[in-house]
Amino acid sequence: MVNISATTFQNHLFDYLETAQQETVVLEQLGEPIAVLVSYQTYQQLLNPPLEYDEEVANGLQALDQAPSVIPPSQKVEEIMAWLNKTD
Repeated sequence: MVNISATTFQNHLFDYLETAQQETVVLEQLGEPIAVLVSYQTYQQLLNPPLEYDEEVANGLQALDQAPSVIPPSQKVEEIMAWLNKTD
């Protein structure tokens, strides 16, 4: 990660656009971070992170999908939330 001042960024814009293709660039103003420059690929990954969950969650969701249709969708949501918030 590269930390630079906003003024330095302004003076070397194209250099830091190239740098952002390889690593994150943090723009600072008065020593405080104010913005982050990342590659477009990294940006897309941040917008669409892969959905990862364990087998237990997958089984729970599958069981809820197979529940009788008389259960209102809102109740299914409540059941999912209760299951996710349970403590062992």
